[in-house]
Amino acid sequence: MTAAEAELAFDPLVGAPNITVENMGGEVALNVHNHLEVVLPPGDHRDDAMLTTSAINALELNVTVPAGVQAIAQDGNFTLAGTTPTRRMVRLRVEEALSRHSLLRDNSDVTVDTDLNTVRLTGHVRTR
Repeated sequence: MTAAEAELAFDPLVGAPNITVENMGGEVALNVHNHLEVVLPPGDHRDDAMLTTSAINALELNVTVPAGVQAIAQDGNFTLAGTTPTRRMVRLRVEEALSRHSLLRDNSDVTVDTDLNTVRLTGHVRTR
């Protein structure tokens, strides 16, 4: 599996089997066929209660949204509230993302540290 295919497979929202990955002279070409259009019928109105319910259902169905995130609509505007993943989980996700990319050599000394809402990368990376 190429790095591009691994990156696509990592994201649960991407239909990786429906994407063709081709190496074209050192550049990656992604081919996707997706014809999607969402149109709200004229005169269709959704009040805040309906919008809130729809948003909560969408959040619950999205596997990348942490459990407990809530949504509320007021005057058509949404407010999201909840807790982000633990610092350890954020660190692991950043480390996994770094390992999927060819930005770092295998013997890199880059480390990931999290503190409140800050992710800090330290170490050495190649410049060419």
